[in-house]
Amino acid sequence: MLLQIIFYEITIYQFQLTGLLAVVGFALPLLSAPLLFLYITSLTGRKLSKITICLHLSVFVLYVLIVFSIGLFTEASIMTNTGYLEIDTNLYFFRDYYAIPLAISGITYGIWDL
Repeated sequence: MLLQIIFYEITIYQFQLTGLLAVVGFALPLLSAPLLFLYITSLTGRKLSKITICLHLSVFVLYVLIVFSIGLFTEASIMTNTGYLEIDTNLYFFRDYYAIPLAISGITYGIWDL
């Protein structure tokens, strides 16, 4: 979560990030929500297999790979602007809905954490 705060502090007040660093920074909620869930699960004494841990963390990796590869293969520019990811591409569906997985992850893990 500290990395998220640093990402927003840098991109809102300091300067723009581009490329892979912008995608990874913007996707940090997809990493922090599963990590919080895994932490809560470990506090309750439940044992988790390595496969389960990898499955929870794979969403972050898949999201970063998909967004970065779309930017790479369509030659779209990816940058952050005031804390948001800006993707200059002709793929309107992707450009308008790339943040939905972050919202779904936050809601899902928030409920699951309870």
